[in-house]
Amino acid sequence: MTNEKHTATPWIGFYDQGKPNAILPAMRPGEICQFAEPFPSEANADFIIRAVNERDALLAALETAGETLHSIAVFVKSRQRTKAPEGEDWFDERLAMIDAAIDMAKK
Repeated sequence: MTNEKHTATPWIGFYDQGKPNAILPAMRPGEICQFAEPFPSEANADFIIRAVNERDALLAALETAGETLHSIAVFVKSRQRTKAPEGEDWFDERLAMIDAAIDMAKK
């Protein structure tokens, strides 16, 4: 994996005779990728563009969910009179999954 940054969003699709031909940066010169035959389906090209353009919003939502779960875990653990290992494991496992997903998305 390289440290090169991806082209800034938003991205748009360029279609030639109804077939996805390229992905371009919106309102800026340049090209992100050009498709060769056989062209991908329009649905796949649109999905790639939509996923890239919504990445920042999804990452923000995931970070908020992680912060919320962290707060809930602290509250629940502070209210427990006795240790409940299965409860702690449940929170710890999910927090670790969220933290790992956030770290991957930020790369």
